[in-house]
Amino acid sequence: MSVEEDVNEIQWKLGWNPKITIIAVTVLFTIVGAAIDAVGTFFVLGILAGGAVYVWGTRTINDNYDSFLSRFISESERKGARGIEVDSANTYSLTYGMGDSPPLVEPSKTYKTNTLVVTDASVNVNKGAEFDMKSRESVAGGSNRELYYDQISAVESHQDGRRSVLEIRTSGGDTIGVGSTNTDTVDEALSDVRKRVREAKR
Repeated sequence: MSVEEDVNEIQWKLGWNPKITIIAVTVLFTIVGAAIDAVGTFFVLGILAGGAVYVWGTRTINDNYDSFLSRFISESERKGARGIEVDSANTYSLTYGMGDSPPLVEPSKTYKTNTLVVTDASVNVNKGAEFDMKSRESVAGGSNRELYYDQISAVESHQDGRRSVLEIRTSGGDTIGVGSTNTDTVDEALSDVRKRVREAKR
C-alpha cells in the first residue's frame, strides 16, 4: 500500500484545520446538550472533544509527511537531471520549508527545493520546484540553467535566518542563490562545485 493510500484523508484535513475542527465538534456537542437540557456541560465537553479530534488529525500528518517530502524531492531530482548523464554527476537537493503550520503540526505548510546537478563540465541549477504539504500537490521547477565552470567567477555560502544559501557568481555579473535548511548539503555542494571550478581553470 502506498503512502497516499495509507493516509486517512479526513484525518489529514482535520489536522490542518484546528479552528474548523474544534468549532464543528463543539457545535455538535452543544446541539446534543440542548436536546437533553445540558448545554453548558456539553459545550465544555465539545471543546475538549474537538481538541482531541484535532490532535488525532495531526498524528497522521506528523507520521506521514516525511514520506511525501522525500517523494517530492526525488521527483524534483529526476526532473532536474533530465537529459544529463547522471552516472558521472553528483546531485544535490537544497530544500527548505516556509509558511506557518497549525499548532502540533511538524512540517511546514510549503516546501521549495532547488536541484543542482554537478557534472565534469558544468553545474545545472533547476529552481522553482514547490510542494504544498496541506494539499500534497507539487509544482515542477520553473527554470533550469546550465553554467560551465569557466563562466563561474566565485562560489560562496552564507546564513540567511534558518537557511544556508549557496551563491554562484558568474563572470557576466549574475548571482544565482539557492538555499536549504540542511547546512551539510549546502557545504557538500559548495565543496564539489569549488573543486571542479578550480580544476577547470588550471
